[in-house]
Amino acid sequence: MKNKIMLISVLLIVLFLSSCSTATEEFSLENPETYQKISSANAKKIQDDGRAFIIDVRTQGEFDSGHIPGAYLMPLDTLPDSFLTDFPDKDFVYIIYCRSGNRSSQAARILLSEGYQYIYDMGGIGNWDYELVE
Repeated sequence: MKNKIMLISVLLIVLFLSSCSTATEEFSLENPETYQKISSANAKKIQDDGRAFIIDVRTQGEFDSGHIPGAYLMPLDTLPDSFLTDFPDKDFVYIIYCRSGNRSSQAARILLSEGYQYIYDMGGIGNWDYELVE
């Protein structure tokens, strides 16, 4: 029942985002076997709705120098073990970012190989168009 509610919630978010004129890329759950890129605008909307965890895969030092409000630090070198422990729900939505986009794409591929279904790569923190927390 929980998974059905989560899937319906995610689908409603997708429908909402697809109708927004500010969305610059297609945002779809049609092919969860591959990760998708997501804009900062879509990531913020989903985060504000409480429908996703935003995961920072940079180092502690990079995280401390500025990160997205509400983001969880999960350095790339701790994946997948720490992620499986801290985020066991493989049907939830996870938005991954790093400094430049390299580590976030690596993390996305790792998490998909572990069975996570809804992984979105925002790329580098420079793509975030909103305030940061230091």
